[in-house]
Amino acid sequence: MFVFSGMFHCGECGRGITAELKKGRYIYYRCTRYKIKCQQKAIRQKDIEEAVHNLLASLKISETGFKYLKLALKQSLGDKREWQDKIYENLAAERMTLKTRLDKMYEDRLDEKISEERYSQLSDKWNARLEEIDKAMSKQDKADANYYDFGVKILELGRNAENLYKTAEPLQKRRLMQYLLSNSELLNQTPKFSLKLPFSQIAKHAPSGTCPTWQGRQDSNLRPMVLETTTLPTELLPYLFCGGMIAKITEQFKLFDTTSHC
Repeated sequence: MFVFSGMFHCGECGRGITAELKKGRYIYYRCTRYKIKCQQKAIRQKDIEEAVHNLLASLKISETGFKYLKLALKQSLGDKREWQDKIYENLAAERMTLKTRLDKMYEDRLDEKISEERYSQLSDKWNARLEEIDKAMSKQDKADANYYDFGVKILELGRNAENLYKTAEPLQKRRLMQYLLSNSELLNQTPKFSLKLPFSQIAKHAPSGTCPTWQGRQDSNLRPMVLETTTLPTELLPYLFCGGMIAKITEQFKLFDTTSHC
């Protein structure tokens, strides 16, 4: 199976990459060279997979880091709930106002203080708005658990991606890479991967001895989330920032369905 079909474009000419089987066993990827003379040579799928292992290793988060990122997600969820409560209160207040108006308008109709035409116009308008409010309030009730659970699944997928890939069948490998990659390229027989959010940020901040962003480098204006941060060593503070960032991203972009494919 062509695991990486459709995931790369040519880094020289921008054309698509096609996959082909040679000698019945070797899979190669090359530029289509559609209406253009491109100098790029084909690359073996085996070579791409070797690079993939290095890429997935960059998504590993230490046990300590994973613990603090989960705490950060919980704190971010608390902040989100506070914000949601305000929205919910505003929706509830608007709903009550509309219900009061409808009741009052019904009395005016009975007392012939308002025409049937005007009553129908306002009734349809306000009832339609009530339906919108009810739907919005229902969504507010369901959002909290999904918000945290989805964030944790993102972190777990990143942490386990390398092992998942090693043991996966070709179709599962393909689905995993489709989750992770976006607009990657092949140039000079070398894959240049482009990770989707939030995995690009996980790779950027993942703890390693050579990654300075995890060694306590901190913006002077950064205010860590309230997670008993006074008890945390300075080098762990970036975990909290990254955790909050992942939470915000997962709220905006529902990119993955890890339960059905992985």
